[in-house]
Amino acid sequence: MNITRDEDLDELISFIESASSLSYDIETTGLNPRQGQIIGFGISDQAAAFYVSHLAWDGEKLVELVSKKACAEILRRLSSKALITFNGSFDTRFTYHYFGVNLIPQVYFDVMLAKHTTNEQGQFSLKGIAATEFGVSAKDEQAALKASIKANGGSPKEFYKADNGIMAKYCKQDCLLTYKLAKLFDERMMEEGTMNFFLKEVMPLYREVTIPMELKGIHLNLPLLEKTRAEINIEIDKLEEELKAAMKPMLGEFERRYLNANYPELKAGGFAKKLAEILEIKLPLTPSGAPSLAKKNIEALPKWSLFRKWMQDKEGKIKLEPALVLEVQTALHGGGDIFNLKSKDQLRYIFFSVLKEKPVSFTDKGVPSVDQKFLLSVEHKYDFTHTLIEFNKLCKLESTYMARFLERQEDGVYYAQFQQHRTTSGRYGGDLQQLPRAREEDDERSELVRHLNNKVRSFFIAGPGWKLVDADYNSLEVVVFADDAGDKALLDMIKNNEDFYSKVAIQVHGLEQEYSADKSAPNFLKKQQPKLRQDAKVYGLGIRYGMGDWKLSVTLKEDIGKCAGIIDKYFANFPKLKSKMDYYLNEVKTKGYVKSKAGRIRHLPDAKKIFEEHGDSILDVRNILKKYGDNKAKVDEVKKIRRRYNNMLNNALNYPIQSLAASIVNQSAIALSRRMREEGLKAYICLNVHDELAVRAPKAEVPRVVLLMKAIMENTIKLDAPLTADPQVGDNYGEVK
Repeated sequence: MNITRDEDLDELISFIESASSLSYDIETTGLNPRQGQIIGFGISDQAAAFYVSHLAWDGEKLVELVSKKACAEILRRLSSKALITFNGSFDTRFTYHYFGVNLIPQVYFDVMLAKHTTNEQGQFSLKGIAATEFGVSAKDEQAALKASIKANGGSPKEFYKADNGIMAKYCKQDCLLTYKLAKLFDERMMEEGTMNFFLKEVMPLYREVTIPMELKGIHLNLPLLEKTRAEINIEIDKLEEELKAAMKPMLGEFERRYLNANYPELKAGGFAKKLAEILEIKLPLTPSGAPSLAKKNIEALPKWSLFRKWMQDKEGKIKLEPALVLEVQTALHGGGDIFNLKSKDQLRYIFFSVLKEKPVSFTDKGVPSVDQKFLLSVEHKYDFTHTLIEFNKLCKLESTYMARFLERQEDGVYYAQFQQHRTTSGRYGGDLQQLPRAREEDDERSELVRHLNNKVRSFFIAGPGWKLVDADYNSLEVVVFADDAGDKALLDMIKNNEDFYSKVAIQVHGLEQEYSADKSAPNFLKKQQPKLRQDAKVYGLGIRYGMGDWKLSVTLKEDIGKCAGIIDKYFANFPKLKSKMDYYLNEVKTKGYVKSKAGRIRHLPDAKKIFEEHGDSILDVRNILKKYGDNKAKVDEVKKIRRRYNNMLNNALNYPIQSLAASIVNQSAIALSRRMREEGLKAYICLNVHDELAVRAPKAEVPRVVLLMKAIMENTIKLDAPLTADPQVGDNYGEVK
């Protein structure tokens, strides 16, 4: 039913009152919940669906049908219902801002997150998931909507210009699909045993932490941000001038090829037109109206004798002087520099075509990479490479953080995305998850990069009258690693507060009598033998995640036999760890999935299929060559399968640790948010980045928040190794990190 008048709402009211759970969807004028309008909303219980037409396009403007007040009254009736949504954060935040109705606490089941719980890969759009599950006909209303928008003169983003009846049908179909998919994924989670996890962690996190963080945003220090951006741009410009001067000898051939490829010397069109402008002549036109450089037309020009000095007549063909061609091409380019240091394609040409260097890595598309790994590999040959590395880092800082924050802030608040469906482990994906950590001299050799990098977190502030309270788990991955292995030596190391990587290096190299992993000891390995500890940072967790002797050999630049010995000693010192690895590998090969201690599943069905077809013999390239002989195509095909299989086995080893670490943070965030709300505190979680939580709290509430954070983060999930988190208080995020 499509409701277009206030007087026709009685049937919908009765429908809402009789239902316990309903799907809810909105249609809007844009994607910004704080600035757009809601034109209508849909409600369904799968058996029936209603659309409330608040606004409709009359051919020139949006006109009101059902009043905003009546819409708000209807939505308040949903406050006692369990709502089923798809990307409910968007719908409920928009509803809150536009109608002033808070439906966030009612979001009981989100289909996008249910789909992620049952299958982390593939489509994450409603129509895409529905088409996969129910067939392409699920997209019929979408096609009709797009056609209506186009017929009414709207762009693809102007959904509100569709005919009201078509919009109503589209929204109702979305509500019906949402409810239907919810039932489907409910059944799947019940079958695989993840429903309890979904209701205990996934949905409470979404409802009580994720949506509120996206709703409230995080405050920015705009003056500092603008000042730092100006500062970094000055430094970028300086480095750019240095680099272009240093690279000038190798740019000549590049510039010629670039201009010839992008602005070729053609007998008609843009090149001819620009030539005529430069020489101040009027060229004859082709039948299509384009200026022409055809020989017969040029020779007929009144100024031919003057024009000829720019020509070379060879074998009866007129050819422009190279200097003139270059002048025309440069003018077409628009002046300025041709070489762009920020262009990966152009850097590729310099290094691999001009300098004839060999790539060390490739992109997913098979294109050679000019990344930091490559630049470090050739740094000893080219003095400018160090400057280029520094330039790249500064450009990334400027574009990824400063420019983005300034462009997207609203009244000094940045509204970040916290996406629960963008990672397999359960950690958030989104635009703040890559915030740079504070760098020290050991981590970053450039003092300039360190200085500017370490300013980024200071852009986020508490604001007048408030404080930020932040707590980061100490070595969470290592603690979970030790708990997962159940190995006494690893657990004792955590309990004794020993340095993990120093301890591993001591154990592997048999240095118990010479060095200590005690951070306060005079013979602390990190101070006495820093390289041994640095090497242990490669294999300390790497071996547990599937690193073999060849990969270790390449990374450490050591003999493969020596690296095989390191792995043997590693397992000899931590035998239970090896047993646990074998357990997870067996699980993924026989069941096609692994499960974390918290209950989240990583679905890897292809691992089971490959194991059943090929067995582990596929992991040895010699077996592949022996089996398929001279059939190169088959060998290449099986090698690709081998790479996929090996990657899935490594995922199976990595996942239980990463996912449990994510659940520890997630469940602590849920517990902390609830406790602060129960105590009537105004404080709220404003940020979650990896293993840390940040709370924005009024100054008077800070002592209580500090106590709650520490107690909750250390005790919500109990492990065999102790969890520790020490809250820090400050005016900005940089101070608490």
